[in-house]
Amino acid sequence: MNWIIPPYNPQYSPIADSDSCSNQATLHVIEMLQGNKQRWSPRALAVLSGTKPGYGNSIQANLNAINLYGLIPYDLWPDLDGNWTVTDYFAPIPQSILKQANKSMIVNFAPADLNESPLLVEVQISPTMAHLMAQFNDTEVFDSYPPSVKPLSMWQPQTIVGKWGLSLKPRNMVFGYKVSNPTTTGDQTVYIEVANSLIPLADWQAFLNLGGSEQSIVYITQEQLNAYSLIASDYFKSK
Repeated sequence: MNWIIPPYNPQYSPIADSDSCSNQATLHVIEMLQGNKQRWSPRALAVLSGTKPGYGNSIQANLNAINLYGLIPYDLWPDLDGNWTVTDYFAPIPQSILKQANKSMIVNFAPADLNESPLLVEVQISPTMAHLMAQFNDTEVFDSYPPSVKPLSMWQPQTIVGKWGLSLKPRNMVFGYKVSNPTTTGDQTVYIEVANSLIPLADWQAFLNLGGSEQSIVYITQEQLNAYSLIASDYFKSK
């Protein structure tokens, strides 16, 4: 299998290194599995997964963060240009961006089978440093250091720590309803349907916690909302 590689994401600037290779490689595999129809933000994943400059992170930490917080579209939190610092790279993500996370999938480990998934490849480049890349065919890897495409033969077999595939499973989405013209009605509430009634949620995060996302919002008119039975006393609120 020869997977199509995504756009290149550098993990360093002329003056700093984010040590985000695990975030980069994980997202590269996910993007290839999705046919490169969507780019995801490695900067956002680095923050949400707890990546530390000088230490990096693990694949499991990335999967945990994705399955908990979702994926942030690249255009909302893109790579930085110029002489950025690690402080710039790991800047806090605004709530307005976090609210737009895509939580439509669950990401898990899968067998290392190139026919089913690009592979995460970990290599030991020194006694104290490991590096993660995405293998997209039998002989080449996609890296977050230039050149982005390298032959796997650059590394001796004994330095390859492990290989893993990933699987993407659609999450059981919770659909929410919002009034289609809130600028007129002032109603920004998200409602969920339970037993042919609509229940207003106390806040947006409560909707995300239930499995909702921006992609699972259905817009209805005020007249359609009025046609439902509303149970306004039952609120779900995030902690």
